[in-house]
Amino acid sequence: MDAPVPLDDLLKLVGPTIDHILGQYGIDKASIGVLKGGQTRFISHGYDKNSHTAEETPYLISSMTKAFTSLSIFIMINDPKHNISLETHIGDVWEHFDHSNKSVDVEIKNITIGELLDMRSHFQRCTNLWESPNGDIPWKTVDPILSLFSHLPPSIKNIIGFSKTAFNYTHAYSNECYALAAAIIEKKSGTSWFTFVRENILEPLAMNNTHSELPLDTPAASNMVGCDIALPHSNLVQDTLQRLQAYTNRKDPSINVIMDFLKSDDHFIPPESVLVEPSTACKTSNPIGAAAGILSTTADLLKFYTKLIEVYRRLKAGAEIVRIGTRRNKTQRLENGMLEMLRYIQSKPKPYVYAGGLSRVLVPWDPNQTEPQPRWPGADGDNQSRLEFTIREALADKGISDTELRQRANLAWQFFMEDQSGDDIELDSELALYHGGNMVGATSFVFMVPGREFAVVVLCNARGYFLDGANLSCMLLADCLFRTGDAGEYILNRCRRTRLMARHIAAAYLYHLTRYEDTLATKFPTLADPATFAGCIGRYQLCDGIYVTVSAGKYKGENCLQLQMYDLEFRYPLRVRKDNKQSEAAVVMTMAMPMEELVVTGVGGKNRLTIEDWTVSFRQRDAMTGTFSIMGWNFAGRAVVRGHEADGEFRFGRVDV
Repeated sequence: MDAPVPLDDLLKLVGPTIDHILGQYGIDKASIGVLKGGQTRFISHGYDKNSHTAEETPYLISSMTKAFTSLSIFIMINDPKHNISLETHIGDVWEHFDHSNKSVDVEIKNITIGELLDMRSHFQRCTNLWESPNGDIPWKTVDPILSLFSHLPPSIKNIIGFSKTAFNYTHAYSNECYALAAAIIEKKSGTSWFTFVRENILEPLAMNNTHSELPLDTPAASNMVGCDIALPHSNLVQDTLQRLQAYTNRKDPSINVIMDFLKSDDHFIPPESVLVEPSTACKTSNPIGAAAGILSTTADLLKFYTKLIEVYRRLKAGAEIVRIGTRRNKTQRLENGMLEMLRYIQSKPKPYVYAGGLSRVLVPWDPNQTEPQPRWPGADGDNQSRLEFTIREALADKGISDTELRQRANLAWQFFMEDQSGDDIELDSELALYHGGNMVGATSFVFMVPGREFAVVVLCNARGYFLDGANLSCMLLADCLFRTGDAGEYILNRCRRTRLMARHIAAAYLYHLTRYEDTLATKFPTLADPATFAGCIGRYQLCDGIYVTVSAGKYKGENCLQLQMYDLEFRYPLRVRKDNKQSEAAVVMTMAMPMEELVVTGVGGKNRLTIEDWTVSFRQRDAMTGTFSIMGWNFAGRAVVRGHEADGEFRFGRVDV
């Protein structure tokens, strides 16, 4: 094996590819922190020499917040005064969920704190109910979440295939699980969740640039690129689609044609600055803040992961957890909490699992494994599904079996793969931990292999549109650090392969985008006229604290119905399904919007390209008044059937205001 590539040389080799991945696909600024064997290095994208240093710039870290919330629980478990454990049922914490309340599903009452941290509840992912396109989040307390969970559709378990056995290998991602975990921290500690995080994690580690509820007029906020994000300009989507259509002369080009189109960099236009403030998850005392609301810097985060690696080393050496009280040194309590969390994560029997606020996987992995299907290391967010879709779609007419298609897709994800050359290069199996984050105004990713003593953190100031640049650039760096015994040629080859992966992922986005725009234009061609559909106007409530309002308004100067979540500022223009008429007993509309109108708000992601997830049906028209009494909304990946109730649909009932 060749001599290891020095860390600084490695960063120089991968730098141009990272700049390409981020810049080509619409991310204006990024801060990247690398930790290797006690050395720290910082690189940046989009900063000029006169600007403040990237490693001290606060970014919204989004769902990377979950590890801090989880660690807080493990710290509390070590303190007897809090009287909780991973086996504590949420019904033992809140009277609302106790066993005397017959209206709450028994499965919900029996959910444990450990299952919250592992997201092994059967809570349906409810993001569409709280995050508006401009980043506003309405929930200021945990009460609406408790109310929502008490009124989940009775058939929810069938929709997401819930079973205790299945959830030992997978999970149902739920930010609401972590909002409940934060509420447990507050209830048991008598302080806010972030105050607990600050006093027990941030202060012992001197993470002085890590915040929540950061006022935008503070000195720290003045350096926060998340407050003034440079996004692809408002014509990005439309310009790209027009160029694609001119290239292919089709509205629905095949994936192979799109791949050819993307071979030329000329089809992308440089971004220009657009003001997009980050999600309000980081601006208020919000329960969702514990899932996705911390602001931090790459320099601060590397302090956290340095300590985590140090504690992992002690764990491997056989360190034991010493039960201590609140009077002991905070650093010792922090280290014991980390020891407890890492031991818990490591104890999981499956090679891949979500546990304790982090995804866990063993590396390297075998792409040819079929049973059970391997989890791609670092596969997070939309990159995996888009890459796999492109491979499958490109080979769909080749007569290849589904098993081989899966293996081809596996081989496309080049990171941390077992040697496929036949040279029998042996790499010891190592535990890897990772997490991504994606909210309005930010994308983030961390990947670490504590046994190899390295971690990579990437913080970006925009959401991924064509691809998740934070994830892809982080994985490239992490893979190269894992194999530092290889020659520079290996690293350059990884760079070439990563650029190809980026093109595959972007192709899937454009494929779905062309069909999304065409479906929206053909199936929902017109805005809903308030005069024609006056019977839809009103407030509809799912349960206490969970409601929407439909009202008459204007959109781009045209009269239309608008749907407003709670009393948030953002209002979705409603488009009526083609051929729906005023006199019909049920009317189907959609909140989906042309993507060019959403990009400038900071919105992106797979769910935004699924029109059915944003479709509502108004039903049960009153014969005398013409008003509808039910608004049904299904965002569990099932289409709303015209005029009929869909399994698992959320049914909002009309209420007087």
